[in-house]
Amino acid sequence: MSFEVATAHRTLVASGYRVVDFLRHEDRTDFVCDCPDPLGVTIPYYFVFFHSDSLSDGHLQGIGQYIRGQGRLPVFVTPQASTESIPWEDFTAALGGAIPSWRALGEDFPALLIVAASNSLPAGTQGEAWALFEELVADGLEFLFGHRVHRLGSRRRVRPVSDMIAQTPDRRVILVDAKASSSPFDVGIPELRPLSEYLHRHQHRQTGADPISAVTVVAAEFRQDEDRLQELSDGFLAEERVPLSFLRVDTLITMINALIHAPWLRNRIRWSHIVCAGSLVSVDRFNRDVDDARAERFPMPPRTGGKG
Repeated sequence: MSFEVATAHRTLVASGYRVVDFLRHEDRTDFVCDCPDPLGVTIPYYFVFFHSDSLSDGHLQGIGQYIRGQGRLPVFVTPQASTESIPWEDFTAALGGAIPSWRALGEDFPALLIVAASNSLPAGTQGEAWALFEELVADGLEFLFGHRVHRLGSRRRVRPVSDMIAQTPDRRVILVDAKASSSPFDVGIPELRPLSEYLHRHQHRQTGADPISAVTVVAAEFRQDEDRLQELSDGFLAEERVPLSFLRVDTLITMINALIHAPWLRNRIRWSHIVCAGSLVSVDRFNRDVDDARAERFPMPPRTGGKG
């Protein structure tokens, strides 16, 4: 993942930093931020995102001294790690992952998602409801996982299933099929066959990279009860050796709402136990994992650049 100004801004703001100034230079971009610590004390930060690695430690130390002279803590982010800086990937990981899009954080996002999931267009929107639903699901997963979701399904007019690939913070690659339906989505053998073909295609594409860890179907509701979904998942696992999970829209919304005010917890959740476990994604399991991540997290301040 490479540095993007808009993504850095969203990630800082969503993680509780208040941007008080923004400076763009030829070789770097600066964000002057304030952030309250758990005791309510405001910590003055100065984030410097360098566009290249052609910087000496002495140069970074000089900038660090200047920033400290302003009463702020410098944090240097460079493409590659150095003794005075952290790489972009470590910066986003420390804050729970990047925030590629604002839409999942908007107040109207849950309502838009619920309406589109029913294969209807929300007021004020245009296009096709199923395509909007895929886009909204991708937005939600991008926030949850802190990684950009590859969205190809809604851009292809002829396709057996939607083409969406997501990666969790614990490096699980998930194939996602978003199903907009005016009634509870009926999961049966005819619906699973295209998923198997979809899986085979992407298993080949992932050769030499992270393997496919799960296939996840997202819908407003499923016609089958949890026991039947478990049976379908077990059968899919036995045949394809990959878990099949089912994610309800209300569960997706619950997970997003739980992490909006604590995005740093996102990369501490055991997503492999939640979305890669097969059967219906459990809200209770997710809540337990969030509680465990919060209780077990050791608070560490961001590494600051410059030795001043």
